[in-house]
Amino acid sequence: MAFNKKNFALEKKKELQEMTNSAVRRVLDFKKDPNKVIELLNFMARSPQYSFKNQMMVSSQYENSNFTMGSRQFKETMGLKVNENATPIKIVAPVMNTFFKRNDKLVQLRFANKEEKEKIKNKEIKTIQNVWYYKLVDVYDITQTNAKPEDFPEYYPDRRYNFYVKNTEVIDDIISANKKLLKDNNIHLIENHTYNQLGTSVGFAGKNLTGDKIVGYRDGLNKTEILHTLLHETTHAFYHQKENPEKTTELKEFEAEMTAYIVAKRFGVDTSEHTIKYVSDWTESMSKIEDIEQSIKTVSMYSSRIINDIEKQIDPVKIKEFYKQNPEYNVDIKESSIKQMDKIDINKENKDMFQNVSKDEIKKASQIDIVKLAIHEGYNPKKVGKNFYIDKDNHHLTFNSEKNTYYDKENKLGGNPIVFFRNQKNTSFVSTVKYLNELSEDATFNNIEVEQNKLPISEEQLENAKNKSILDVASECGYSFRKSGKYYIGNEHDSLVLNANKNTYNWYSKQEYGNTINFIQNEKGLDFIDAVKYLNNEEFQVANFKEEKVVYDSSKYKYKEKEDMAVSRDYLINKRMLNEDLVNQLIEQDYIKEDKMKNVCFQWKNQDGEIVGSDKRGTGKTPFRGIDKGSDIKHAFNFSTTEKPKDIYIFEAPIDALSYRTLNQDKDGIYMSMNGLKQDAVRYQIAFYMKRYETDPESVHLCVDNDEAGNKFINNFQGLISNQSGKEINIVPEQPKEDGCKDWNDVLVNHVYKEKDRNFNAKKTNVLNKSKSVAMEI
Repeated sequence: MAFNKKNFALEKKKELQEMTNSAVRRVLDFKKDPNKVIELLNFMARSPQYSFKNQMMVSSQYENSNFTMGSRQFKETMGLKVNENATPIKIVAPVMNTFFKRNDKLVQLRFANKEEKEKIKNKEIKTIQNVWYYKLVDVYDITQTNAKPEDFPEYYPDRRYNFYVKNTEVIDDIISANKKLLKDNNIHLIENHTYNQLGTSVGFAGKNLTGDKIVGYRDGLNKTEILHTLLHETTHAFYHQKENPEKTTELKEFEAEMTAYIVAKRFGVDTSEHTIKYVSDWTESMSKIEDIEQSIKTVSMYSSRIINDIEKQIDPVKIKEFYKQNPEYNVDIKESSIKQMDKIDINKENKDMFQNVSKDEIKKASQIDIVKLAIHEGYNPKKVGKNFYIDKDNHHLTFNSEKNTYYDKENKLGGNPIVFFRNQKNTSFVSTVKYLNELSEDATFNNIEVEQNKLPISEEQLENAKNKSILDVASECGYSFRKSGKYYIGNEHDSLVLNANKNTYNWYSKQEYGNTINFIQNEKGLDFIDAVKYLNNEEFQVANFKEEKVVYDSSKYKYKEKEDMAVSRDYLINKRMLNEDLVNQLIEQDYIKEDKMKNVCFQWKNQDGEIVGSDKRGTGKTPFRGIDKGSDIKHAFNFSTTEKPKDIYIFEAPIDALSYRTLNQDKDGIYMSMNGLKQDAVRYQIAFYMKRYETDPESVHLCVDNDEAGNKFINNFQGLISNQSGKEINIVPEQPKEDGCKDWNDVLVNHVYKEKDRNFNAKKTNVLNKSKSVAMEI
C-alpha cells in the first residue's frame, strides 16, 4: 500500500486521541483505596505534631509541607539525609529547665541555696520541669531529603517516583531535546533549584521580574521525574502563560498533566501512577463537562505539537531506531479511511463530580436553620439558653441558633450547617450545598418544631454557671494565680492564663479555651449538663492572688568581660557599620554588654546611673530581639554625648540612635531609644530633662522610621506644651529621606557602601591614568 501523508496524520491524531480518552476514563474511574489512605495517615503520624503557630511558620516558609523533622530525626528514625543545599525551615522550640518554688515563685534549680538543695535532695521541696525560653530551630520537609520513591506511601502528595521506562537510553535524548526546545523558544530553564518559597512543588512555570518566561524543577529528582516535570511545565509555558480568565487552574493542570503523560508514553515512559491520581484530585473541583471534553481535544493538540517539536530536536537516525525497536509506539496505517473517533463516556456518577454551585447557593445552604437540620437528621436538641441548644442524648453536641453553628466537643469539630451535614454524612461539598438548598424549600422541614427547655437545667442555671468567676472556679480546682496586668497567670502552670474581663481561660499548652463551664468539663471530666449543675451547686470562695510586680534585677544576668566581646564588636562595627570609637566608648561605660548567648545587650540607666533594664539584639542570622523582665520603660536605653545637653534625640531602636550619631558626630545631646513607638517614653525623657536641668530642651528630634507608623507618631506630639515654662516644645521631625532607606541604619549602611564605591572608582581611575602615562612614555 502506498504511503498516504494525510492518512498518516489522521491516524496519528486518532492514536493520540485514543490515548487521551483511555487516560481520562482511568481518571474518572479512580477511587481512593481506604487501605492506602490508612497507610498515608500512619506515615504522617510519624511526623512531629507541631503547634498551630509552628504549622503557620512552616507553611509560610515551605508551602504544602506535610512531613517535617529535624535533620537528626530524619537520620535516626528514617535513615534519611537532608540534601546538602537544602535551606532550613525555622520553627519555635521550647527550652526546658528545672524549677522549684520559693515564696510562691518559681526559681531555677541552679539558684537554690545550700538549705534548699538539701530539701530538694530529701524531696521536701518538689521540682518542676517548665519552659525556660523559646528558640528558633531548623527543620526540613521530607522532599528536602534523599528519600527514595519506596520511602513514601502511595498517596503522599508530591512524593518521589521511579517511572517505568521501556528504553532507558532514550531518556537523556528526550530531556536534552526538551531543554533545547525551551531554549529555542526563549524560555529560561532553572535546574535543580532549592527555593523554599516554592514549597513541595517539583516544578514551576511562570515569568521573572523582567517578564521573561521561565521553567524550573527542584533539586534531587531522578531522570524520569525530570522528564515528566519538564513536559508538564513546558505545556504550561507554551500554552498557559497568557491571561485567560475562562480557563481555570483546574483545567490548566488537567491539560498540562495529561499532555505530559501522553508525550512521555509516546516515548516509552509510563507516568500513570502519578498522573491518574493527580488529575483525579484536580478534576474533583472542575465544574463543566463541556470544559472536560474541550480539554480532551486540547490535550491531543498540545501533545501532538510537543511530540513533533521534540522529534525535530533528536537525531532522525535515533528516532527511527527507537520506533524500530519499539513498534508499539509507532503509528500503523490500518486503512485509508478514518472512522469517527469514539467520544469519552462520562456516566451520571461522574457528572456529579463536575457540577458547580454559585455563591448564592452556598450562602443559602449555610443559612438553613441548624437546629431544625439536627432534628431532621435524627438528633434531639433541647433549648437551655436564649440561643443555646444541647442534644439530649449527646451532651457533647451543642448548637447556637443565633450564630447558626454547632460544636462537637468530643471530636473537636464545629461550623455552619454545611460543615455539620458533611461531617455527619461524609458527603462532598457540592452535593451537600445542593441538598441543603432543596431541603430549605421543603415544607415539612420548615414546619419542624423545636421543643423548649426539656433538659434538666434552666436558662437561669446556665447563665448562673457562665457568670461564676473564672478566677474563683479555677482556684477552687486547686490552682493559684498571680496578677499581671489584666491577666491572671497560673503559678503551677504558667501556660494557664485567665482573662477576668471576659471571664474566660486559655490553657495554651493544652490548647484549651473557654468559659467556666468548659473549664469544669475539662477539669472534672463532666459533660455539659453535669458541669452546669456542678457550678450551680458549689459555693466558690473568693480567690486570693498576688499582684505580680516584676522588678528588674541586674544581678540575675551574666555578661562577658569587655575584652571578650569580639562577637558584639564585629556585629556593631562591621555588620551595622557603626563608629568604632563610639562603640568602644559605650562598652567601656557599661552601656553595651554581651551575654553568654552572644547577644548585644543595651543597658538602660536611670538619672543616677543605675542599670534599671536592658534590651537585647541577636548577632546571628536570626533577627532576635527582646527586653529583660522588669525593665523600666521610663529609662530605656539612653546616653548623653555632652555634660550639658541642649537637645534630645529620640529613636525607635538603640542601633538607630548609634547610626544617627555615627552620621552626625557634631550633633550633641541626649540620645534615647523607645524600643518601638512609645509616647510615654518620650514624655518621661522630656520630664526628666526639665527636672535635672530646670529648663526646656531647645529641641526634641523625633528620628523615627520613615513609614506610616512613624508619621502618625510624630503627629501626636505637635503642639506639646512644657509644664516648666508653659511654652510649646520645639518638636523637630527628623526621618530618613534617602530612597530605599526606612531607618537610620539603612542610611548609614547606604552611605558606607557609596563611599566604598567612590574609593574603588578613584583607585581604578588612578591606576588607569598611571597606565596611560607609562604607555605615553614608552
